Amino acid sequence: EPRHLQLLADLEDSNIFSLIAGKKLYNAPAEYGFCIKPNRVRNETKELRLLCAEDEQSRTCWMTAFRLLKVSDFFCK
Repeated sequence: EPRHLQLLADLEDSNIFSLIAGKKLYNAPAEYGFCIKPNRVRNETKELRLLCAEDEQSRTCWMTAFRLLKVSDFFCK
C-alpha cells in the first residue's frame, strides 16, 4: 500500500557511486556498497543514501537500474 512506502532519494538531482571499503568505513554488512549522492544538499541535512548488495553482480545490476531510471525520467519529461 502507498502509505507504507517511503521516498529513498530523488534520482533526478542525484548521482550513483560505488563505495570503496564500505564494510570498513561504514560497517556495511558486505563489501559491495554503493551510494546515492544528491548534487545539492537541501535544508543542511545529510542526504547521502548508502546501500549494500550481496555480491559484485548484484551491485552492478542495482547501480545500472538506478542509472537507467534516472535517464528514463530525464527523457520522459
